Parts: sequence; C-alpha cells; structure tokens
Amino acid sequence: MSIEGRLLIDLAARPARITSTRPAGRVAGLLCGRRREEVAPLLRQIFALCGEAHSAAAGLALAGRIGAGPVRVVLAETAREHLLRILTGWRPADAPPLPALPVMALVETARSGRDAAGPLAAYLRDYVLGTSPEDFLALADMAGLHRWLADAGTVPARWLAAIMRQGQAGLGVVTPAFLPDMPPRDLAPRLREPAFAATPDWDGPRETGPLARRHAHPLVEAAISAHGAGLLARLLARLVELAALPGEIAAARARTAPAPGLGVVETARGRLIHHARLDGERVAEYVILAPTEWNFHPHGVAARALTGLAPGPARAVIEAIDPCVDYELRAA
Repeated sequence: MSIEGRLLIDLAARPARITSTRPAGRVAGLLCGRRREEVAPLLRQIFALCGEAHSAAAGLALAGRIGAGPVRVVLAETAREHLLRILTGWRPADAPPLPALPVMALVETARSGRDAAGPLAAYLRDYVLGTSPEDFLALADMAGLHRWLADAGTVPARWLAAIMRQGQAGLGVVTPAFLPDMPPRDLAPRLREPAFAATPDWDGPRETGPLARRHAHPLVEAAISAHGAGLLARLLARLVELAALPGEIAAARARTAPAPGLGVVETARGRLIHHARLDGERVAEYVILAPTEWNFHPHGVAARALTGLAPGPARAVIEAIDPCVDYELRAA
C-alpha cells in the first residue's frame, strides 16, 4: 500500500459509495520520535502534490511561525497545482497542449526568492485568461462571462464554452456546506479523535477548496445562481483563485500558528491541518487532516455530487473537486 493510498468510487451505489485506502496514521507513525527540524523536509519528500504546503503546516505546528518566503512558496504551489489540472484536462481534442515548463518552474522560482507573481500573471494572460488577472477578476455576472468566453481565445476558455454548450454547467449540483473557520479550542480536541482525521465532520460533512474559498466572488455567485453549485461554479472558482494568486504572492507576509501545536494552510485542494505534540525536541504525537478527507467523505460533497452520474460526467466532477490521490471509478 502506498503512503498516500487511493479512492474507490462506486457509481452503481445510491448514493455513490466512496471507500478510501488512505492509511490513517501511517505518516504520523513515520514522524513520531523524530526531531522537530526533521519533519518539514521529510514531509516535502513524502507528499508529491502538496509537499510545500505540508512543510509549511509542519512549520506552523512545530515552530509556531513561518516566514513570508514559505508562504509565497505555498501560494506558488497552489497556482502550479491549479494550472496542472487545467493543462491535463481543460483542452478540446483538437487543441494543442499548453506549455508546461513555466508552470513547473513556479515553485522553484518562489523558493529561490525570485519573483513568481510576474511570470504567473503573464502565463495566465497569455495562455489561460486571455486578459490580465485584474480584468478577469472584474467579471461580475453571466453576461460578462459570456463576453469573456467569446473574446478570450484561449484553450481553457474554448473548453469552458463547450461545457456550457453541451449543457454540463450544472453537473454534480449540490447544496453547499462549506467548511467554516474552526476555533482552535474546539478543533484541537477533535483532532485527537482517531475517527476525525479519517472521516471528519463539523456539524456534518463539509466542503473545502476553491469553491469554498471563492464562492463569494461575484462571478462565482452568478454561476451558482444560474446553474447551482456544480461543475461550472467549481471551474470558475479555480480560475478566480488563479487570477487572485499573483497579487497574493506579491503581498505574502509571515504567518503565525492559530494555536500551539496547530498548523493550518490553504492548498489548491482545500484546507490542510497538522496537529503536533512535542516531548522535548522530539515528536510525541502527530495528526494530519487533508482536504480529501473532507471532500471525499463517504457522505460528503463528492458522494452527493456523483450520485446518478455516468462515468464520463462523473470524471469531470471528480477532477473539478480534485482529490489529492489517485482514484478508481466503478460503474457496475
């Protein structure tokens, strides 16, 4: 079994059945007994997709603070992960692939202390948005979206336009239940419950990720009003977040932990939480709660959104919600 596990998604069940093989506590077992300074570099090696976010969460949980540099790196990693999802999935069959090297360079650029905001903004303008990030963020209604789709001329815009023409904007609509801010005094004891890290709930299953963070943006609000909290709203939330990231990278500041032993970091796929207890300079207890456990909870947003869908549409919805591990889809 891999350290990260995978998801088994059965569409024949009603509601869709999601089973996780993610080995709860296995990473924590690797960390217990190690010196605090060993943890962040090790997590960066273990987690292929969001290693920088795990490293930053560990820094907050174990040291109580991270500088502006790691914050910028996490934001660059978030941009890279969003863009990789676009590069690998948002493309009509007759469209050429978008350049990947500038995307893959974002994290190292930020880590080295060089400007990552400028190259990201230029890439978004030239290949994704067809306009400046600031102009895209100014879109506020469905009429503006339709004008952008007609004028942008980019491969992702063509792909989104095809989704709307094919009547898929409302695929996987659910009633939103976004993950709220969780007071540390209430969260810390829950993290000590073994079941919470595997199947978390906060007054029921919750959703975390771009839609939860960006649903109040006028364009995303307009999509939800027109088509529900489904495929189009999730994809637009990703674009809105990407458009906001150059400014957020440029304005990054040092962060402190919300409470001793607690590290909370927003990643491309949602909120990542680390909780640690030290015995001297060594790790005595460690818990990691990843976004996939919220979004692919057996009764969570993915299970509800996928119910009744055929495999093709189901894959589009799964990739819009975006698990941080591989998945197997079963239809019978």
